[in-house]
Amino acid sequence: MASPAHRLRPLADERGFALMEVMAAAVLLLVISMATLKVFDASNRVAGASKSRTIASDLVQQDLQRMRAMTAADLSNYHLTRDVAVTGGGTATVTSRAEWVRDAGGVESCSVSNSQADYVRISSTVDLGDVNKPITMATLIAPPIASFDANTGTLTVKVTDRTSNPVAGADVAISGPTALSDTTNSLGCAVFSHVPVGTYSISTHKDGYVDRSGGDPGSASGVATAGKVAVVGTTLDIAATTTATFQTWVNSYAAASNGGTSGVWITSNADALTADPLTSTGDANDVTTASGFQSSIKVSTLFPFTEGDMFYSGSCATGEPSASISNYWTATPANPGIVKPLDQGGTYTTTVRQPPLPIKVTSALGTAQAGVKIIATPTGCPADKMELTTNAQGLATHTASPYDPGVPFGTYTVCASQPNGIGGYFVKQLTNVDVKSFSASLQTLALPTGISASPCS
Repeated sequence: MASPAHRLRPLADERGFALMEVMAAAVLLLVISMATLKVFDASNRVAGASKSRTIASDLVQQDLQRMRAMTAADLSNYHLTRDVAVTGGGTATVTSRAEWVRDAGGVESCSVSNSQADYVRISSTVDLGDVNKPITMATLIAPPIASFDANTGTLTVKVTDRTSNPVAGADVAISGPTALSDTTNSLGCAVFSHVPVGTYSISTHKDGYVDRSGGDPGSASGVATAGKVAVVGTTLDIAATTTATFQTWVNSYAAASNGGTSGVWITSNADALTADPLTSTGDANDVTTASGFQSSIKVSTLFPFTEGDMFYSGSCATGEPSASISNYWTATPANPGIVKPLDQGGTYTTTVRQPPLPIKVTSALGTAQAGVKIIATPTGCPADKMELTTNAQGLATHTASPYDPGVPFGTYTVCASQPNGIGGYFVKQLTNVDVKSFSASLQTLALPTGISASPCS
């Protein structure tokens, strides 16, 4: 007869299978529960999104109805962004806008007339700041004919790029008898309809863009005339960038100042750079550095003229090299300083060469004088007046070491002054000093024995 232990063994073996069945059932229950929770969560999200869309749609309808009740004069150039409290908590951002369009098809316009029923497109956008995208609705309104004041006109600002293509999304502001702002439509136009007659100042801006003179914002002016449409054309385009480095020439008389070497180009410094279009006129872009004289100047506000720019040091047209060397830009090989063409948003480098100021200062006995203060003022360009000094050889230079006599092209008045040690100064001035070539002859400025009460300034 089998012992009790033998009879119980099979039962003990089955306990492990039972435990596994319990664990499997628990896991299955957990999976089913999680799936059910995801279904509930997705359902709640859908319900929440649907509720948000309903709230946004209601707010849009209310805002459009509000604008329909406004007068045509109040709707002209109307745009407003505000926060609106939402029932149940929270806020919504509501953006309202009205813009003139040409016809009932909603084609954007560059003009509007007192004598016809042009259309106003009103739109409202509501953003609840949740997972839903903002909701926008728009409709057209036909204002009554001649519904505006007879002493008003329409001022349209049309912004185009260098090839006359419209620039959409540019910010335009006018100031004068009234002040308004708007953004250009797909035609590049900002239409300021039925504004008080008079003269307006206009500013234009778009991030990364400049006007033909490198300005940001661009500027213009226009006149609104009663019952008429005035269109003011302005130009903006994507700015190009150029870094210019400066050089000057070492003549034989300056060999000792350059370690015994002459007839070479050396690093020079300038505090102003002019970028002048090669064929256009009146659009020079002048950049004066806030850091004083530097060996290179970076300009990030260049209008991208298709013909390119010529670069020269100084901030005045008197420093344009071809006024001194007629074939400066056309010689073979040409002197550096030209970049062409300038692409929209392009980045470039160039070298700008300056002639040396050929001045040596001596005592009355002819001994070279170091540390003499020199004020050099180009004729017709007081803005480019600069202070130099003399080195051990008595030569004019920006710094005693390294030697750097480079200045913009032109004709200069040069004044040298040196303290006499007893409160006065030895002062000597030369006028009509030509700095119009890289090989100009050295001029000696001998300080007098007479004493002046004040130095050059």
